[in-house]
Amino acid sequence: MISDRNTVRYNVSINDRNTTAPYGVISVVCAPATRTLVHHNTVTTNAPDTAVVSSNGPGGVTFRDDVFAGAAAGSPLADARNTYDHNLNLYDHNLYARISPVPATDAGAVR
Repeated sequence: MISDRNTVRYNVSINDRNTTAPYGVISVVCAPATRTLVHHNTVTTNAPDTAVVSSNGPGGVTFRDDVFAGAAAGSPLADARNTYDHNLNLYDHNLYARISPVPATDAGAVR
């Protein structure tokens, strides 16, 4: 089943964790998520083994104007499926602190 036109906004996630791969604080899984927008959220974790965003689904989620802050030792962004989709920047104008890798397609990234 396709998940279409969802909006996730104005949430705060502090020190949430999911150390069971392939999941993260935000997990994009299962069926396609077309025209889904995650924006103006703050996501932090103090667990270096927890990805702030993880994807093992088909992708299709846009992350815009979010704050991602990793653990002191750094945290991964494990989302190869949502980093670029044809001509769409699926990461756009986000702030990244102690996150690696920062999506190369996020031209407005603040580090």
